[in-house]
Amino acid sequence: MAAPNKPTQPFGHINFSKDGRVTKHVRRLSSVKEDQEREVATYFVEDFNSLYTDRPITNLVTLGQDNNDFAAQISGGPLILEITELVGRSYLVEMTREEYDRGGWAECVYGGPDAVPRRVDRERRDNELWRVIENKLPRYAPPKRGALWLIVFTTQSDYLTEHNQGGASHQSEALRRARNRVAESGINPFSEIWFTNMETRPIQIWPTNVSTVTPTASPGSPPDR
Repeated sequence: MAAPNKPTQPFGHINFSKDGRVTKHVRRLSSVKEDQEREVATYFVEDFNSLYTDRPITNLVTLGQDNNDFAAQISGGPLILEITELVGRSYLVEMTREEYDRGGWAECVYGGPDAVPRRVDRERRDNELWRVIENKLPRYAPPKRGALWLIVFTTQSDYLTEHNQGGASHQSEALRRARNRVAESGINPFSEIWFTNMETRPIQIWPTNVSTVTPTASPGSPPDR
C-alpha cells in the first residue's frame, strides 16, 4: 500500500544584505506523511536543543503508525512526541480579483506573483491553535512512564504566536486563547505543548511557567543551522 500523501506549501524567509544581495532560504517538507512528520520532529529537536541546552532531547526514533509518532529521551527519561499540523486553509479565505481590488478586507496573505491574495478570517485564525490542540486532548492518555508532548507545526509564516515589538515580547491573541483554554479544559494528557514554524524558535504553549527552562536566544530569533 502506498504511503499517504500530505502535501504542504514551501516555507522560509528572504535575507537582504547591506550590499544589495537578496538570498532566498526556502524549503518544502516531503508530501509523504511519515517522511514529513520525521522532518518536522527533526527540525523541532534541533531547534529545541539549540535553545534548551540543560535538557537536550536525544535518541529520536520513529514509532509505528498505530502508536504516537516518535520516541526519544529527555533528562534521562522516556519522551513521546505527537506531531500535528495547523494549516492555512482553516482560516484563509479565497478571494476573486474583483473582491481583492474592492479592498473590503482587513488583512490578507500574499500567495505568489500570479495568485490573488487570500483574506484572513481573524476570528478563525485566533481560534485555530486551540482547535488543533483541543482535537488531540481526548485522544491520548498520559504514558505510564516518562512524558508525552504535543508538537503543533505550521508552514504558514504569517501565523504569529510571539513577536518582538519595541524590544519587548508580545503574545498573539491565538497564543493567549490557546493557553487560557488549555488551562480551563480540565483534560490534558500532554505534559508539554509546543508550537513551531521551523523558522523562529519553538514556542511553549503549555505549561506557561517553567522555571527550570530558560531559552538562550531572544524570542522570534531563528536558531543557527
